[in-house]
Amino acid sequence: MNKPVTTLSATLCAMILLATPPLLAQEITDQRGKTITVTTPAQRVAYIPPALWSYLQVDGSSDHVVGSSAFALRAMEQGLMPALFAKAAQIPDVTSNGFFAPNVEAVLATQPEVVFQTIQIGPEPYAALEQIGLPVIGISGVRGEEDMLEWVRLAGEVSGKKTRAEEIVTRVATERSKLDEQLAAIPEEKRPKVLYLFKVEPIRLMQGAFTQQAIHHAGGRNVAEKVSGNGVVNFEQVLNWDPDVILISGWPEEKSIPQDLYQSAQWSTLRAVKERRVYKAAMDGARNGIALEPLFWQWLAELLHPDTMEPRLRAQYRDIFMQTFTYPLSEQQLDWALHTTANKDSAGVNRFLAQP
Repeated sequence: MNKPVTTLSATLCAMILLATPPLLAQEITDQRGKTITVTTPAQRVAYIPPALWSYLQVDGSSDHVVGSSAFALRAMEQGLMPALFAKAAQIPDVTSNGFFAPNVEAVLATQPEVVFQTIQIGPEPYAALEQIGLPVIGISGVRGEEDMLEWVRLAGEVSGKKTRAEEIVTRVATERSKLDEQLAAIPEEKRPKVLYLFKVEPIRLMQGAFTQQAIHHAGGRNVAEKVSGNGVVNFEQVLNWDPDVILISGWPEEKSIPQDLYQSAQWSTLRAVKERRVYKAAMDGARNGIALEPLFWQWLAELLHPDTMEPRLRAQYRDIFMQTFTYPLSEQQLDWALHTTANKDSAGVNRFLAQP
């Protein structure tokens, strides 16, 4: 009587074992050049830097992330990430300041198998974790895109999804090469001057290698390339640059929209404002990760070179979200991501609207 049940149970157990990837002790070299032994695929990951999205995009869910930072989780609430990773909002903050400083007790309470932590601001964020024996994978973003592609590869190694990670890396590299080749013939002096603002008041620039690289791929020149420090500049400096195009951060922290500059007596003296080439920056590139960055490149390239670029952005959004997440975007989500309402009075945005 029991034999069929026993046989069925044994069959089910065998099927589960075959479906579950074997756990392997793997040596992984982080961005310090340090080799860390990690059991993969990791089931309990603490990911403290804001690059959390790079891990989730590779692993495909937030189920294996047991701790992060308030800063990283805030980034996950923006763009179209909530639609893709709704449960990410439940990941606990395991820092003492909401950014990089780990709360060691909180980290330990999550029982992580591995911790991702920043290395570009010195050893403090990771030293305490290593002192108590936790395996820490250090990441840095100082090189921009190349570092971010490495985050994807590291996520692939830890999650056991190297193939998926390499598919993302290859897709980004292909889109980058395609755009670079398309715009390669434009000499530097003919490229439009672009000012990318993190904040309008006080004036603060969007900085870093990542910003410089994105503007270059889109066929522009970053007027603020040589500005260092905290990125705060005065209007006299902006007046001297007199950019052809101004981008305003598309993230919710920055409430300014192009109309604010169009209606300003001060800003109206600039070429970009006179020609209505001020734009709320498209979402789901930049802070949402390298997998989606080709969308930002294409958006900006179409605005900088409307006579050269084919209007393919909406189709590209759909393709990348389907390829990366198997997620069909709605027309409303696309309009929201492209800030079609905020940009409605700006030049050239009709190409981004849904076609009847």
